[in-house]
Amino acid sequence: MYIGANTVVSLPCGVAVDGDGLFDAAVNHNYKLNETGNAVVRQLLEGATVGEVCRRIAAQYGCSADTVFRDIRALLHQLNQRALIHVHTPGEFWARIRALVRQPAQIFLHILKFVQTGPEYKIHRYPASLQGIWAGLRPFASFMMYGVLFVAAAIFLSALLSAGAVDITETALLSAAPVLGALLFLLSLVVHEYGHLWSLRRYGAGEQSIIIRRGFSINVAHPQLPRKAGVIVALSGPLPAMLAGLAATGILSLLGAPRLYTLLALLISISHLYTLTPWNKDGRVLWKGAGK
Repeated sequence: MYIGANTVVSLPCGVAVDGDGLFDAAVNHNYKLNETGNAVVRQLLEGATVGEVCRRIAAQYGCSADTVFRDIRALLHQLNQRALIHVHTPGEFWARIRALVRQPAQIFLHILKFVQTGPEYKIHRYPASLQGIWAGLRPFASFMMYGVLFVAAAIFLSALLSAGAVDITETALLSAAPVLGALLFLLSLVVHEYGHLWSLRRYGAGEQSIIIRRGFSINVAHPQLPRKAGVIVALSGPLPAMLAGLAATGILSLLGAPRLYTLLALLISISHLYTLTPWNKDGRVLWKGAGK
């Protein structure tokens, strides 16, 4: 995360200013700030940039602007780690490039931290919408695409470097299989989560719902529902995703795609049955009910 003079701050969904701190509705906790920290956060949320706040605080307390900037940067890093703020630095092109280069390493570290800390991993909240679903899936999508592109390149290069004759078309189709599989899987996840949202809106619970991500696990958090409604909401995610996967299998078969492609689409469709097992959230709701 890059923080500079042009950095601006906003609150994520589920977080609000509350007295002398920030209230996180996802964990029902009020994070207290000292007087200076509270003043800094309020000025930033009113639209001031980090540079403007630094100059104001430095003039007010008669201290170095560099010292104030370091303190504000540390505060923003801490709040961002707790998912209490969104930090955005417009126009910092090279900072974005550096962040993109560092992304694979950061994602790998996130995986290690998730394995170590499990359910205590940092919580991310997104609006209950199609855009919110994609924002929640984006880190997982980035990690997956890095992996499948590496696998595809390895398959293609190994075929080219082999001693025998190489059919370029067949090799290209084989190399594209991991990429196609990853894209179909990501699309099926979007259909899965949006199916939950659609049914929640039908029961009037869409406005109270929110997309929650811990590590690479994403789900729709929603209010307690009656038993019948809870079961329907639980089924409305995996069933549309499975139907979409079966439809993709049929379309690929009709188009004469390689058998490997249709097999991938079929396996992705079947994989959503896992979410109906008793140790998964949808499965627990299905078998035990969401309420009375």
